[in-house]
Amino acid sequence: MHRYGTTEEDLARVAVQNHDNSSNNPYAHLRFKFTVEDALASRMLSWPLRLSDCCPSSDGACAVIFASEEKAPKLAKQPAWVRGAGQITDNYFMGDRSWAEDWDSLSILARRIYRLAKIDNPLRELDVAELYQPFTIQQILEYEALGFCEKGQGAKLISDGTTAMGGALPVCPPEAFSATTPSAPRASSA
Repeated sequence: MHRYGTTEEDLARVAVQNHDNSSNNPYAHLRFKFTVEDALASRMLSWPLRLSDCCPSSDGACAVIFASEEKAPKLAKQPAWVRGAGQITDNYFMGDRSWAEDWDSLSILARRIYRLAKIDNPLRELDVAELYQPFTIQQILEYEALGFCEKGQGAKLISDGTTAMGGALPVCPPEAFSATTPSAPRASSA
């Protein structure tokens, strides 16, 4: 926040977008909408994070079925093809992480996967992104680490609607949670 000028209002906009999406997901733990003002009025937990900036304690599950090119069309009307996959690990206590590192391990992994998938511009080439973002600030940092924008510009993707439903790159849209999704995305990032 100090380095790039990200504000508490930016975090509140992330929370509002996520709750807008969850209100349309019948399986969401919390299904309600609220405003930036409501988010800013929620209880402060540890500055700058308010209650609205933190995920609730929930359990959930999902499944992805991988199938051969021959079998996939029998299982889904429009299968999504995996063009790249990878993993990376950091070995230190999260509380010791220097935020100045700017999520370098995620950036490294993203570059590897994009190279495998032949993706040059993830913001333009991905249809949807499913991210794990238990805190609003983490979502902003992930946008930057995944190359959706330059460092320091993650909050702008929220404020200009880029990551909203109908935006250039919807993030965690409620349709992704439905077993009856009419079409699968071309590619996604998680």
